[in-house]
Amino acid sequence: VLKRIGDIVDYKFESIKLKIGVKTCWYCCDFWVLAKDGVTEFHETKGQFAREDSMVKLKSAALQYPHFRFFLVRKDGKRFSV
Repeated sequence: VLKRIGDIVDYKFESIKLKIGVKTCWYCCDFWVLAKDGVTEFHETKGQFAREDSMVKLKSAALQYPHFRFFLVRKDGKRFSV
């Protein structure tokens, strides 16, 4: 819907992994999004609960890659929050 109405240019599901650790620690985002201003965004989606390791990976990626935008999207019942 966001692509159709022009809010974003493009998106892909689970298409990019960012290295966040020394050897085998990676962050794989749920959605890579190209915003209409040309900036890459990573959208992580979670339900009501999120495992601690996934939150640590998201925060680590955001700190190590400050030139990208990172968002946590949560679904609580029928509502979404960013």
